[in-house]
Amino acid sequence: MEIYLWVTLLGFSTLLMAYLPILCQRLQISYTIPLLVIGMIIIYLVPTVEDTVSNISLKFVEKFSEIIVIISLMSAGLKIGLKYSWKEWRNPLALVGVAMPVCMLAIIGIGVYIMYWPLASALLLAAVLTPTDPVLASELQLEDQTNLDKKNTGLRYVLTGEAGINDGLAFPFVFMAILMSKADQSGTSFDSTEWFSFYLAYKIVAGVLLGAAIGYAYSWTISFFDKPVKNTILNGFVGISLTLFSYGFTEICQGYGFIAVFFTGLFAQYHVDKSKDDHPENAMVLFVEETEKFLVVIWILLFGAYMALHVFPEGTWIHILIAVTFVLLIRPVAGFLSIIKSGYTFKKKMAISFFGIRGIGSIFYLSYALLETSFESSGAIQHITIWTIFISIILHGLVSKRIISYFQKYNPG
Repeated sequence: MEIYLWVTLLGFSTLLMAYLPILCQRLQISYTIPLLVIGMIIIYLVPTVEDTVSNISLKFVEKFSEIIVIISLMSAGLKIGLKYSWKEWRNPLALVGVAMPVCMLAIIGIGVYIMYWPLASALLLAAVLTPTDPVLASELQLEDQTNLDKKNTGLRYVLTGEAGINDGLAFPFVFMAILMSKADQSGTSFDSTEWFSFYLAYKIVAGVLLGAAIGYAYSWTISFFDKPVKNTILNGFVGISLTLFSYGFTEICQGYGFIAVFFTGLFAQYHVDKSKDDHPENAMVLFVEETEKFLVVIWILLFGAYMALHVFPEGTWIHILIAVTFVLLIRPVAGFLSIIKSGYTFKKKMAISFFGIRGIGSIFYLSYALLETSFESSGAIQHITIWTIFISIILHGLVSKRIISYFQKYNPG
C-alpha cells in the first residue's frame, strides 16, 4: 500500500501547482515555501514516509538533482538566446567573475581559519555554496523568450545570466576539492597541472564549444522549414530531448554538460529571425518550464521532509551561523562589489546582490563529491549546505515577489 500512498501524495502535491501560484501571488511569496512546509508536515502525519525518506540513497539525490538542474539551464538558455550584446553580458559576467571568487575565498577562509578544516573540505564547501541556483531562482528570472522590442536588461536578465553561467563554472573547483582530498588520503601531492589543463581548461572549452555547436546545428536544420511546418515539428518535448542529448554527448566527450546545455539553449535560436516575436520555440520553453516545476515539487517535498527528519535536531549553532552569514553578508557584499559600476540604481544593485539563491545545484555538487571520495568534516559540510538552502528558500521566498513587484511598478527592467 505504501506505493499508492506515495502516488497519492505526489498527485496531490503536483495538483497544488495549479493553485499555488495564484495563492502565492496574492500572498506575495514563492510557491516553494508552502511546498517546503507540506514536506515537513508529511513526516509527522504519515509515519511510513519517514522510512522512505531515510532510505533515499545519495546516488538518487545526485542524479535527481542533476536532471532538474540541466532542465533549468536549458530553460535559461532558451529565454536569453543571442539577442544580448557583449556590453549587456558585462553585468552577469561580472557577478561570475567577481562575486563568485570573492564568495569562494570567504568560505575557504571560514573553513580553514574558523572551523580548522583541511583545505580540501573548505574548498568543497566554497564550491558547493558559490553558484546561484538556476532552479529555485527561476521565479526571479526571465519569464519568456527575449525579443528585441522588449528586451529586459535589468534584474531578471542579470540573475538568469548569472545562474546559467556559474553553475557550470563551479564544477572545476568541486573537482579540485576531490583531487586534493584523494591526494591527502594517499599521501601524494595535488597535481595542479592536470587540474588546470583538463578540469579547468579542456572541460570548460569543450562544454562551451559542444553546446554551441549542438544548438547551432539544431537551429540550422529547423531553418529549412517554413513557419507552419516549424510549429508542427517544434513541440515542447523537443526541448527536453535537446537537453538530454547535449548533456549526455558532452559528458561522453568529458566536457562540462552543465555549460553545454546552457549554450545549447542560447544557440538553439541562432537562425531565428530576431525581429519577430512569435517564435514557434515558445512551445519548447513552456514544456521545459512545466517539466522543471513538476520535478521541483517532488524535490522540495523531499527536502522539507529531510529537514524535519534530520537537520533540525542535528544542526548546531555554528553551522546555522555560517549559513546565515553567507546568505545575508558574504553573497550580498560580493554581489554588490561586482556590479558597483554597472549603471544600475543603488536599489537595483542591492536587489541583484541580495538574490544569490542557493538550492538544488548545491545539493548535486555536494552529493557528487561525497560519492567520489571522503572528506573530513563531511557531516558539517552537509549541514551547512542544507541550512543555507533552507534559509535561502524561506528568506528569498518571502521577499522575492515583493521586490520584483516594486521594480515593475517604480523601476522597470
